[in-house]
Amino acid sequence: MAPRAQIEEDLQEVAAIDPLVPRVWLSGGDPFTMSTHRLGEFGTLVKSYLPRANLGTYARIDSTFHKSVDELKELRASATTLCISRQSFQLTSPA
Repeated sequence: MAPRAQIEEDLQEVAAIDPLVPRVWLSGGDPFTMSTHRLGEFGTLVKSYLPRANLGTYARIDSTFHKSVDELKELRASATTLCISRQSFQLTSPA
């Protein structure tokens, strides 16, 4: 993930251009594997500059298993709306 200062600078720039941006999307790898605290900080930062923006990310289905219900609630509270698109995968046995 980019340094906080860079993220904040990017959010300030977007807010100056269009403060009604509908969604901020976390991308690159599987952001959902980051700690709940770090993701929550990001959600709070987005909410402070773009209060109407939904926060979205992809997450592998197995990375969602590592978050407790309380952690998911914490993440939801940090963002206006949290949208998680889970990616499924199939394990295959060697032929």
